[in-house]
Amino acid sequence: MSLSDLYTPAHPQPANPKPAAQAPSPSTSTPLRRRILLLPAWLLPFSLVLAFAGLFAFVFRDRLLPALEVKVAQAILLTDIDEAPAAAGEEKHDAASHHPTPSSQSPAPSPAAPASPPQLLFQAAGWFEPDPLPIYATTLTDGVISKVHVLEGQEVKQGQLLAELIADDARIALNAAQRAHDKACAELKLQAVQVTVAETEVAVMADQVRAAEAKLAEEKDNEQRIAKIPSGSVSDQERSRAKFVVQGQAAEVASRQSQLTAAKAKVEAAKAQTTAMEASVASAQVAVEKQELALARTRITSPVDGVILQLHAAPGQKKLLAMDEHLSATVATLFEKGKLQARVDVPLADARGLTVGQAAIVTSDFLPNTEIHGVVTRIVGSADLQRNTLQGKVRIENPDPRLRPEMLCRVKFLGAPHSSSSSTPSSSSSNTVADLAPADPTRAIMVPTAALFTAADKTTSLWVIAADGVTATRRSAQRGPLEREGYISITTGILPGELVILPPHDQLTEGRRVRATQAAR
Repeated sequence: MSLSDLYTPAHPQPANPKPAAQAPSPSTSTPLRRRILLLPAWLLPFSLVLAFAGLFAFVFRDRLLPALEVKVAQAILLTDIDEAPAAAGEEKHDAASHHPTPSSQSPAPSPAAPASPPQLLFQAAGWFEPDPLPIYATTLTDGVISKVHVLEGQEVKQGQLLAELIADDARIALNAAQRAHDKACAELKLQAVQVTVAETEVAVMADQVRAAEAKLAEEKDNEQRIAKIPSGSVSDQERSRAKFVVQGQAAEVASRQSQLTAAKAKVEAAKAQTTAMEASVASAQVAVEKQELALARTRITSPVDGVILQLHAAPGQKKLLAMDEHLSATVATLFEKGKLQARVDVPLADARGLTVGQAAIVTSDFLPNTEIHGVVTRIVGSADLQRNTLQGKVRIENPDPRLRPEMLCRVKFLGAPHSSSSSTPSSSSSNTVADLAPADPTRAIMVPTAALFTAADKTTSLWVIAADGVTATRRSAQRGPLEREGYISITTGILPGELVILPPHDQLTEGRRVRATQAAR
């Protein structure tokens, strides 16, 4: 029997059987599942890769599309502008209104207009620092910190003890030096006694020489007397004896004289030895002073009246002079109380108005309602290439005692005061040259005239390169009165140094990625 016979029914069914209700089989209830199982195995990973590719293309669509090449020109800050055109405009305005009025027919002399307060030229951010420099309290000998007597922020007086080094070795060395000095002094006293003894011996030998010389004179006189006696009265033996006595006494005198010379030489040698010992005493005294200095240097004191800005010492910390680290021997950094300055990074577009002696107003979030007056004292020698700034130092006049170095501040630089009749009100809250252009008629920001266009909202606009350097953005601008060589002044909407996009502008949209090329002048 085959397998097909097992599934063959025993009684044949009619040709057209009456349909009867049958239960749905699993094969007919899950057709979708069967179709899914019949799909190719590569379709799912392919769909995932396609989805990620679409997401990548959507996110980086600006990078994938080619950048629009545009020509740009730099906004220029024009300085030292001649005010004659403005004056000519005023004369034209006076000529146009030639109808006389009572006041114009008989003008009354008006008093001189009082000078207005100095106008704000520009402002920049900075921070406080010691004026002129921070002061370092440094140990002048190697050692280990044993005690620290001050803390950061504490006010100290000149000479006040800041810290101490372990001084046991220095004290022992000082005691040894003092003992060596005492020994040298004692030896010097002993040598002085020896000099006195030698000088006494010289005096004794001189007396002996004089006695021998007197005896020699006596013997010579005796010899001469014997020589005058007739030969029969004195024997030849007596005459010879007298002669020999004189010769012996002469030899005695010579011997005494030699001894006297030797004694004098001993005195000179003793005096020379005394001089050498005096030098030894002086050297010992120098050694004592050196050790006293070394002991004193274990006590680090404040060099000025000031405030502890930073503390660089702790008990057990080593301090070494010969290290490359500049704070390896520093105990504390101080600043003199009442001597602060503001270190300000001024943008190069505004740096032209920065001068030594210029008045300034300094504000800080630490004292929000206080204006501190200052004056520009220094301008550093070189600009900052990365920040495109020039650094200036502003001395703070009568600073608040609560101010500390490294606090952030903002400095408003003031111009010379103008008379109220010719000055125009300016906003003190603006920090751009464009907003301050009306207050300073000698400066103007110039852009190519062709870069300006009228937008759909009837406003004068221009396209500029955004801060990221690769996208275009539209700004509203206000025309100024000055036009020169294809350039026009702009009072708002642009800063010096920004890149302005030249026409055509028809393909530009807000945020469109562009590639800037400098236009030929």
